[in-house]
Amino acid sequence: MKFTKYLDDALFLLANPRLIRWVPHGLQIQPNRAYRAPWIHDLHINTILDIGANVGQAAINFCTLFPAAVVHSFEPIPDCFAQLKKVATAFPALSVHNFALGNETGQIDFHQNAYSPASSILPMSDEHIKSYPKTIESSTISVPIRRLDDIAAELNLSKQTRMLVKIDVQGYEKNVIAGGNNVIRSASIVVVETSIKSLYEGDSSFRDLYQLLSDLGFDYHGSLEQLIDPKTGAVLQQDAVFVKK
Repeated sequence: MKFTKYLDDALFLLANPRLIRWVPHGLQIQPNRAYRAPWIHDLHINTILDIGANVGQAAINFCTLFPAAVVHSFEPIPDCFAQLKKVATAFPALSVHNFALGNETGQIDFHQNAYSPASSILPMSDEHIKSYPKTIESSTISVPIRRLDDIAAELNLSKQTRMLVKIDVQGYEKNVIAGGNNVIRSASIVVVETSIKSLYEGDSSFRDLYQLLSDLGFDYHGSLEQLIDPKTGAVLQQDAVFVKK
């Protein structure tokens, strides 16, 4: 199975040689394939909010697949943000912001994991460590946090904007939505990480986010990608897609 995946990825890169330079920066091939879907491009997206950018994996996909769009990436961890800034030097339409988004303003404790994509404002659950033992090491840092609705004017967002919002903040998604109701309500599509099994203490379940986004006028349209437990094969998380009604 792994060999087949590596072969598929290699063939994809051969067919898209301009992406090869981004492999060392964490290029995500499966999401790149998913975002190429004609129905997504028919939405004529011109603004993208990349919330939980890590080192720029999603930003690379957004900037290469939606070259006419303005992309805003948000990442609170200083080390990850330094790498994200390097990615931004290659894409004039990419703006990067070194703070977390949530439902409050100020400073907040943040659990920085040795495996940086697993970092979160929320403490990690035992279930997470059991499935992924390499995530056991973490430390707590203080990071700035802001509300999306409070910075909408700074980002020149408007209700007429054809916007894609991607939220991948390791269980803190409902807090991001609570602090950005007005902005998110105006989006055309939201791609949000949802938990099928709880991986963080107090995290956002699929049911929570389905209800929140339904109330904001979105319909569920399936998932772009799933996180599978390497030991049991069970689905732990999915990148759920919600489209404006």
